[in-house]
Amino acid sequence: MPRTSDELLEIAPACLRVAEIQSPHAVRLITPQVNRLLGYTPQQVLSEAAFWTDRLHPADRAQVLAAWADLAAGNDVVLHYRLRNAVGRYTWLRDRVRRVRLSEGGDEVLLGVLEDEPERQVSAGHAQPQLEAELRRSHAYNQALLEALPDALLVVDAAGTILRFRPGKDCPLATWEPPLERRHIGEILPPSQIGSALQQIAAVLAGQRGGVFEFQAARGEREYHFEARLAALNANEVLTIVRNTTAERQRARQLQQVQEELAHVLRLSTLGEMAAGLAHELNQPLTSISSFARACIHRLRAHPMQIEKAVQLAEQVCQQAAHAGEVVRRLRRFVARREPHLSSVCLNELVQEALGLIQAEVRDSGVEVCLELEPGLPLVMADRIQIIQVVLNLLRNAVDALAAVPLECRRLYVQTRFAAPSSVELIVADSGPGLSKEIADHLFEPFHTTKPEGLGLGLAISKSIIEAHHGRIWTAVRAGGGTEFHVSLPLTP
Repeated sequence: MPRTSDELLEIAPACLRVAEIQSPHAVRLITPQVNRLLGYTPQQVLSEAAFWTDRLHPADRAQVLAAWADLAAGNDVVLHYRLRNAVGRYTWLRDRVRRVRLSEGGDEVLLGVLEDEPERQVSAGHAQPQLEAELRRSHAYNQALLEALPDALLVVDAAGTILRFRPGKDCPLATWEPPLERRHIGEILPPSQIGSALQQIAAVLAGQRGGVFEFQAARGEREYHFEARLAALNANEVLTIVRNTTAERQRARQLQQVQEELAHVLRLSTLGEMAAGLAHELNQPLTSISSFARACIHRLRAHPMQIEKAVQLAEQVCQQAAHAGEVVRRLRRFVARREPHLSSVCLNELVQEALGLIQAEVRDSGVEVCLELEPGLPLVMADRIQIIQVVLNLLRNAVDALAAVPLECRRLYVQTRFAAPSSVELIVADSGPGLSKEIADHLFEPFHTTKPEGLGLGLAISKSIIEAHHGRIWTAVRAGGGTEFHVSLPLTP
């Protein structure tokens, strides 16, 4: 039965030889292990069309050629033959040959998995001392290779019993007491993960491609994180490569903390840049409150009986006070230091809140906002403040870009839409001069800025925020001139 190239990953490390079905004697590809096996380099093997057949032992040539012909019928074969090595002696080989596809849709080829057979070397009359020396060198080489590996290797049976265990130099499983051999994986894994691990083992033994799963294990007061990769060795045994990911996870958490701190600093910096507009935004309702309150007092003193007019003025005071309070609440939410919190949110609401924060700046810049928010937009799972920070950064960049065009041409386009089948999209576009290719190619890199006093961090942090939400952010040239920024976010599961 033809197999795909993905299944080759499950073959134990050995020398692999690839040949055409129509010309099985011509080697098309061979792995570097041929040097250890026979003393030849891959280049030497590939340099001659009949390299393999020319070096077959005369007594084995007929049966090998007949077996190759048998592969045309689609049968896998296992061959035992002698091949002349680089020092002129014959080496016994076991050659497991099968038909495979190296790529989806590609032609079938012959794949040979080559291993030496030292026991046949002895029976064939080779010098015992030389063979033993070669075996010792091979064993020492393999042992050194295994000891250098950072990962632990476990052989587990279908029931989850650890049959063999080789500790990795970076894997704390080596210090477990009692030793892991002959113990069940349930003694290592948390109870909630035992069933999943046994299912993975059963799936691999049933022929599915090797699986990957993560698990935690406690040792004293410390908790370790591991990643396990599975591959079937035979019908009842699974090789499990276990990698210690504890330090990697700690680095990821530290990086996330640094990014969160940097995002907070950037929000404070953004607030400082918006200070003039925000002061104006707050000054308007406060001035109105003062005016309406004085008018109310004057009305009551001059005409004590005209209560209805005084009530109307008092209501105006309340409205303006509420407006000022909302501005302050938005600012507090935006700059507060806080842990990320994911919840189901509506992108349209976040866009409206970001527009509210930048309203004074937009008005003072003479920019016309063209808003097109798709109603009934599905919810996304996101951190509300982080997404507002991204939207606000895109809006402010667009307003800055519009400073280079005449007042009557300054338009800011904001659009949201459902992007089937599983995401929503935000588009922030401007009618400005656009971006050169040199600038666009480096736009999301840290410390790259086109502003004289810019930090060059806004878009870099925006990109990291969106990618942390499993989304995408990119730019495009706007039809009619200007630049478009696109943000895509996945829907709430």
